Amino acid sequence: MMAMLQQLLGLVLILALVDATQNSLAQNEDQIQRNGNWSIEPRASGTYSCSRRPRLVTLNPGDVATFTSPGYPSPYTSRNSCGWKFRTSQSSDLITITCSSFTVQSPSRGRCRDYLALGRGK
Repeated sequence: MMAMLQQLLGLVLILALVDATQNSLAQNEDQIQRNGNWSIEPRASGTYSCSRRPRLVTLNPGDVATFTSPGYPSPYTSRNSCGWKFRTSQSSDLITITCSSFTVQSPSRGRCRDYLALGRGK
């Protein structure tokens, strides 16, 4: 039986909660070197681990949340299922998602076993 999610490589997503009227990231940035190049990225307010039953995390304007797959940057084992739940403190706020590294396994028999699903909560 095929695992629902197999080797998900390098899932690193950075969530930044942005106030609907103002981007507040400029005051909270770090300069980071990757592959010989420099980039300016937001400093994480919190890092959240994967869970089969994710807990709900409320983000406030200016918060930056980082989350990765288990064992990143190494592949994680078959039959792993990961989830995270984030919400804003105000319904008018937005969450911006930036993927700095994202790789999934190639389809097998025409079916994708690895995926990233984003949705609007209730």
